[in-house]
Amino acid sequence: MNYKRIVFILLLILPFIVNGQEYAVESFEIVPSDLTARTNARVDNNGRKCGLIKVYVKDAITATSGPVIGDVIDRGMEKWVYVSHDAKMVELLFKEHMPLYITFNDYNYPTLTGQMTYKLKLKEDKEMQASISNQGHLSDTTNGVIVSHQQNQENIVLTPEEMLEKGQAASDNKDYEEAVKWYRKAAEQGERVAQLRLGDLYYLGKGVIQDYSKATELYRKAAGQGYAEAQCNLGWMYENGYGVSQDYFDAMKWYRKAAEQGDAAAQFHIGVLYKNGNGVTRDYSEAVKWYRKAAEQGDAAAQNNLGWMYDNGYGVTRDYTEAVKWYRKAAEQGVHTAQYYLGSMYEDGDGVTRSYTEALKWYRKAAEQGNLYAQARLGWMYENGNGATLDYTEALKWYRKAAEQGNSNAQVRLGWMYENGNGVQKNISEARKWYEKAAAHGNKNAKECLENL
Repeated sequence: MNYKRIVFILLLILPFIVNGQEYAVESFEIVPSDLTARTNARVDNNGRKCGLIKVYVKDAITATSGPVIGDVIDRGMEKWVYVSHDAKMVELLFKEHMPLYITFNDYNYPTLTGQMTYKLKLKEDKEMQASISNQGHLSDTTNGVIVSHQQNQENIVLTPEEMLEKGQAASDNKDYEEAVKWYRKAAEQGERVAQLRLGDLYYLGKGVIQDYSKATELYRKAAGQGYAEAQCNLGWMYENGYGVSQDYFDAMKWYRKAAEQGDAAAQFHIGVLYKNGNGVTRDYSEAVKWYRKAAEQGDAAAQNNLGWMYDNGYGVTRDYTEAVKWYRKAAEQGVHTAQYYLGSMYEDGDGVTRSYTEALKWYRKAAEQGNLYAQARLGWMYENGNGATLDYTEALKWYRKAAEQGNSNAQVRLGWMYENGNGVQKNISEARKWYEKAAAHGNKNAKECLENL
């Protein structure tokens, strides 16, 4: 036996035995509430919006294979991998671990869906690690040649990325005090994602006493490292005077930094500042420009506002068809204001063929989310049998919901129902009460109803 050859072979394969740990998939699931694949979209080679896999892992992803579009975005413990619509697999290559091949069908997803965000959590394969740990070392004693590697398991020091991972895991489990502990450790070592997340917890008062000043301080640290999400949040703090003196100029400064990196939320907020003339000269055309940038990335609030600009002809030529288009995009993402406006377009036949049935559908969606204007209109639809069978009881229910939120038109209609006994026992005292509430808001119809009561 050639001893030199044995030693040479062992020296070649030993690094791979020692460092060749494998990852296992802890979970792979779609996250419908995460709109990142839309707000930070990429397009595949066929012009379709990509799906986004957020990979939660401490190791660096050095390369990918399969239908991956563009470079991997490294956000600490969170790596973004954009994959073509209808992709069936992806392979990830790591700096310190063996490659991982993932077939989506193994997790009940035959293919990846464009514009949807997925969460992939990885963990080290414990079975492989256990086989190494049980030995305590790796060795070969053939013909007296011994090669050994002893791993020191004492005094393990976590990296900032590992601390961040622990914080994120605790936050996912709603153990916010534990999340604060780990985020703080990572933040103190300059981990910008941890600084942002810890700032969020101070802003919301989760796991700590709510403290806007502390939140602002942490956002500033992460923003100073060029983190777009933190820059946007810092702009929000300045816009609203949370933890700092309200300053629209500084708000615009930080929003611009984030917007230049393509942050859709920041682009939306710039549009709001231009629309309202806060920190800048009011400019509806500029507002439309920034709303459009965010809207085209899938930002629902921007889509709603862009629809409103087209609906009312601010910064653009009035165009009901365009208004309907953008309202629909936002409405389908669950924005109740857009759902109400879309219902209104169908009720009035603006930009679409008039359809009381469609109007009723969208009003109901918004009303069920508490939109008082939609509740009032839904009451009207039932009171008059538009898009539904005439139903005074349903009308009364929705009028009451809107009236209790202070909608004066609903208060008048509710008073009218009580005055005439529609859907409820006739009650003049109750009718007077609601008329007076509406009159106190300056509703002229309420004043007339009181005079004729």
